Amino acid sequence: MSIEKKAMQRIEKEFKDMTSKDSLYIIGRDSNDLFKWNAMIQGPYSSPYAGGMFSININFLKNYPFSAPKVLLSITSLLADPNPDTPLMAGIGGLEIGQGDMLKD
Repeated sequence: MSIEKKAMQRIEKEFKDMTSKDSLYIIGRDSNDLFKWNAMIQGPYSSPYAGGMFSININFLKNYPFSAPKVLLSITSLLADPNPDTPLMAGIGGLEIGQGDMLKD
């Protein structure tokens, strides 16, 4: 069996697993290409992003899982641990700095 065929089987299984349980994200995929997913993830609780929904695209390589996508995990980590000292938008960074302790309660 080819590497691409194995990747397709693995991706199909993981898609079924991820869409069958409660989670902080919603996953959809391109009906013509199993290697392209779209996801909506919730901002982590106790973070400035709590209650927000964020859209991302995930593209799997043909040799998945040997070249695993890291987008979903890295974005979730970024949302859970923002860096308010060097924010992209100064106003948002100020909210985190001024209310950080309150947000963690």
